[in-house]
Amino acid sequence: MRVGWAETDITPPLGLPMGGRGPRFTPGAVILDPLIAQVLILEDDAGHQTLLVAVDQIGVDRETGSRLRYALAECTGIPYAAVIVNFSHTHSGPMASMAAYAANLPAPPALTAYGEERDHKIVAAAQQALTALRPATLTLHRGESHIGINRRNRNAQGETAMLPNRDALYLPDLPVFDLRTDNGGRALLFSHACHPVIVYGHAWDAISAEYPGVCRRHLRHTLGAGVHCQFMQGFTGNIRPRIVADLVEGRFRKSTPEDVTATGVTLAKDVLHTLNAPGETLTLAIRAAQGW
Repeated sequence: MRVGWAETDITPPLGLPMGGRGPRFTPGAVILDPLIAQVLILEDDAGHQTLLVAVDQIGVDRETGSRLRYALAECTGIPYAAVIVNFSHTHSGPMASMAAYAANLPAPPALTAYGEERDHKIVAAAQQALTALRPATLTLHRGESHIGINRRNRNAQGETAMLPNRDALYLPDLPVFDLRTDNGGRALLFSHACHPVIVYGHAWDAISAEYPGVCRRHLRHTLGAGVHCQFMQGFTGNIRPRIVADLVEGRFRKSTPEDVTATGVTLAKDVLHTLNAPGETLTLAIRAAQGW
C-alpha cells in the first residue's frame, strides 16, 4: 500500500459569523488557535485509492460538501464515492453554511468568499498529498476514551433537557490507525465521538480548533513535530465533554480554558495508550460507496 498526507491553515478572518449558534450572527472577534484542514490518501496494492479529509469546522450543507467532493475527485482522479469529508464540529469556527439554517438573511459576501478559499486550499492539499504517496504499512489499534458523557436527561419536571446522564448511551471506541512510510514518515488517523463545545462556553466569540487541536499538538509534542495527527469526528449525537458535567448538581457548568486543555490532553494520552497496545497489521482492499 501507499499513503500520502498534507495539511493547510484555514483560519478565517475576524468578523465572520460563528457556527454552532443557530442562525444568530455572532462575529468572530479573536483567534485563540488556528483552524486547519488535513488530507490523507490511502492506496491499496491494486491501485484503488480513498481520500480522507478532516476539517476544523462545524460542518456544511449537502450542496457545499458535494461540490467540494467533486472538486477533490476531479483534481486527484480519486472517485467521488471514495472521497470522505469529515468535520470536527467545533462550535468555535465560522458558520460554514447558511443553507443549513432557516435564515432570512443571505450569506455575507465575506463568508462566501472565505468558503471558496477554504475549499481551494483543501483541494491544493489533496494534490500535495497525492504527489507525496509513499510505500507504507498500516496497523490498527483499538482503544477507548471516556472524555464524553450523554447530554440528555430528565429535569425535575420530567422533561428531557440538556443535562448530563452517566447512565445513558456513550460509545467509548477509539480506533487509531498507525501509518509508517518506507522513508521514516508517520501518520496517525484516529476517531472518537464527542462535541467540541468547551471554548464557546467561556469565549463566545473566539475562534479555536477546540480540544481536537489541543490533542493534535500534544501528540506532535510527544511523538515528533513531523508526525501527521489527523482527528476524524465520530457521530457525536448527544455526547458532550464530561469535564463540564457537574454530576452532583446534575447540570453542565460553565467551562474554562483549562477544561479545553485537559480534555485534549486526555484524548491524546488515550491515543498514546492505545498505540502501546498490540495492533493488527492490515492489508488494504479499498472499496467505496456514495453516502452522506
